Amino acid sequence: MMRTLAISLVLLASSASASDVIPHIPVQFLGTWAGSLEECGALGSDSTLRLESDRVAYWESFGALRAIVANGDDEIAMILDFSGEGEVWLGTLQLSISPDGERLIDEYSVPGEPVVRYRCPSTTAASI
Repeated sequence: MMRTLAISLVLLASSASASDVIPHIPVQFLGTWAGSLEECGALGSDSTLRLESDRVAYWESFGALRAIVANGDDEIAMILDFSGEGEVWLGTLQLSISPDGERLIDEYSVPGEPVVRYRCPSTTAASI
């Protein structure tokens, strides 16, 4: 598993455009994201994802940032120490952001099915 994680980051870092190891999740990715704007502010939504500078939070799990690589300003790949529901695990997350900054796209968590989340307005963002 660790080998797969390392290979994922190496592949992103060696793509045609320049990639950089960075210390934190970039500001344009920060905030609360949901599967639809209607789900913003709804407690307990499985699609809600909150990105902070050094962690990610889903409804029932959290991931502390272990390593992150940026491919330009609109794509990141992360290795995270996750915990939730009494378990701990090491996982990856690769995200891109739309040019307007309003959609977050995860093309890798569900093979063949991109997961698109929408930026929640700060006044309706649910606490995770």
